[in-house]
This record gives sequence, C-alpha cells and structure tokens, in this order.
Amino acid sequence: AYCLVDTGPPKEGKVRNRTLKVYNTYTPVWNETFGYPVKQGDGYGAVVNLELRDWDLVGEHDFIGHCSIDLSELAKTAYEVGEPQYLLNEWMNLLHETRSGKIKTVKGHNGKTSKVKVSFKCMPPPGGREAAARRTSI
Repeated sequence: AYCLVDTGPPKEGKVRNRTLKVYNTYTPVWNETFGYPVKQGDGYGAVVNLELRDWDLVGEHDFIGHCSIDLSELAKTAYEVGEPQYLLNEWMNLLHETRSGKIKTVKGHNGKTSKVKVSFKCMPPPGGREAAARRTSI
C-alpha cells in the first residue's frame, strides 16, 4: 500500500507526494514527513488530501480510500501567534464514493471502519507575522 498526499483541488502549482510502498500488511506504517507552503487566506492550501492505494505489480493500483483534513484554523493560529501549532495523532476515517454517488466509510478485512492516523505541524512564516506582512505589502 502507499499514500498520495496533496494540497487542495487540482490547480496549477499543486504539490503531490507519494509515500514509499509497504508490502503485505493490513496495517501499513509510513512515518514520512512532507511540507507544503500555506499562504495567509489561502483556503485551498490549508486542505490536505490523502488517497490510499493498494500497490499491484500488474495492472492498476487498487483504490482503498481517501480523506481530507482542513488545517485552515491551525494555519491561521500559527500565523497569528507566531508559533508552531500541532494536530497530533488524529484518526481519520477512510471514505469512498459508491457508484450511486454516496460517500461511505471503508470497511477493512475485519469488518471495522478503516482509518488513517495523521499528525500535522503548522509553522508560522519565517520571521513571524511581521516578516510575512512586509513580504506581502505593496
């Protein structure tokens, strides 16, 4: 299994990362870190999307599920306070869309809801709020 990680809907300049593949397990652990810039007031930049896939040697990789995390409040607080803000060890339900368009939670091999555990750290801009204001002033 592997996880695709990106910020917001498709747009120019969107960054997408991919974790390493973890083989032969129902409980993959990646412990990988990715960084994304978030601009003040940029709502799309503060949404992180995770898409989990089962890696197959032949053919298409199977879609397992997805979730999205809105970090706009965390990013806003980091900007205003000037200190890192944390969201640690949050369990997010994996979701999938049925053919009829309904969103359902993904059930694992044991019949329980599949989840992914995530942690985030939102950093203030280098030099704090004042430096960010200087960079954005005209």
